[in-house]
Amino acid sequence: MTDEHLARLLFDGADDPAAETGDEVVDSVVYIHDTHHRLLNDDTAWGILLHALARTPGAPLRRFLDATRTTHETFATYSSISIAAAHYGDSPRLYQVYPACAPLFGRMREALTGVAGTNRKLSTTTALALVCMQSPVLELATTRGPAALHLADVRIDDLPDRRWARLLAGGPALPHRVAAAADAAVAPVFGTAALDADLAGGTLADTAAVEFEEHWRAWEVAAYAAARAELPGIAVLDYAGHRAAAGQLARVTGNTLDFRG
Repeated sequence: MTDEHLARLLFDGADDPAAETGDEVVDSVVYIHDTHHRLLNDDTAWGILLHALARTPGAPLRRFLDATRTTHETFATYSSISIAAAHYGDSPRLYQVYPACAPLFGRMREALTGVAGTNRKLSTTTALALVCMQSPVLELATTRGPAALHLADVRIDDLPDRRWARLLAGGPALPHRVAAAADAAVAPVFGTAALDADLAGGTLADTAAVEFEEHWRAWEVAAYAAARAELPGIAVLDYAGHRAAAGQLARVTGNTLDFRG
């Protein structure tokens, strides 16, 4: 796999059957990895901006893509390997699919050492990545137009990888605080059955079962709020705060930029 797979998803969207290897474990990692890239591209402010840039001739897509590459690849790599390992067991093959991203997985695993439970770790990673991608860039793109937008127009604290570096600079302490805050917010409302199963090392199939979907969504939203609070003075949008601006940008550019399905 090359580092161009992230750009390819913006243009192609659909999975590439030719990329399948016939190895169930490897193909699962690729599928889950790409699915997580799409999550950030299709339902965050910076991701929608990338879609707009990809659909605008002459727009500086590469510069804006590079500004989120660490966030994107850490999120997709950690999530895909962790989910595949939960289903198939740990295997060297998991780390060979995207070898260039293996160091990112290692750093994220280290950052999450204070967070117990597979589902908590995954949801904490999701919350951190979303906070990095939810910056007020769509209004800027709407005002100036994607073709006239320059990365230098964006405040440095609104760059996804800048936020990612800041959130993880202190090591495991911050992810631990985020997870603890989400536990405290959700347990009084939903009880602790899902949390207890996660802490006990339950399988993903058990801890993320259908009856717990609402619980884990609320947990992710609470974790997002906690992660957002770790960036005081920085303009982080609400959890779904990009959608109105995405609609405005779509009307200006004439492109369909709603990918929520």
